[in-house]
Amino acid sequence: MVNPFVISDKNSRSSKIKNAVLKRIKMHSLSKSNLIIVIGGDGFMLETLKKFNIFPRIIFGFLSGLISAPMGITGAMMNVPILRYFGYPINLAIGSSAAIGFIIALFGSIGFFTSGLMLNADIPLSIGFINIPAFIIFVPITTFMARIGAKTVQDLDRVKTQRLFGVFLYVIGTLFLYRFLVT
Repeated sequence: MVNPFVISDKNSRSSKIKNAVLKRIKMHSLSKSNLIIVIGGDGFMLETLKKFNIFPRIIFGFLSGLISAPMGITGAMMNVPILRYFGYPINLAIGSSAAIGFIIALFGSIGFFTSGLMLNADIPLSIGFINIPAFIIFVPITTFMARIGAKTVQDLDRVKTQRLFGVFLYVIGTLFLYRFLVT
């Protein structure tokens, strides 16, 4: 038996359609429904469907970490294609991945700091496993370049950005495969 749940956009046209549909069917609560009818434009439908389907996001998040950790790359780089798969625009996918990358780097740094202290690592010019000169050099550079990168992505055509990112991933993947096969 079909137990529908109807959700619609707030505009007048969608409301009229929803009322016409509700005259012909009995709507059930969301928790008891096995069919969700979405009434509205493409943007509303995409936003609504994103809210209901959490399982693939969990799987892709797990796979992102599983693939990126052994390769020594940030999981944020893996998140751009995943966010594109879920329908996010390329600009938003890249910006979100940068924010995710910051969080990953923050917790990774805390982990390297504490594990190095716990293991009493005696590495020159380091606290824990964090090298102080590298930290002093890379943090300002990446902070400065992140702004330039974000501005550049906003100014570029979306199709061109997607293609450039695809080429970038292809080149990185080829380099990893080549290094794996040669060594």
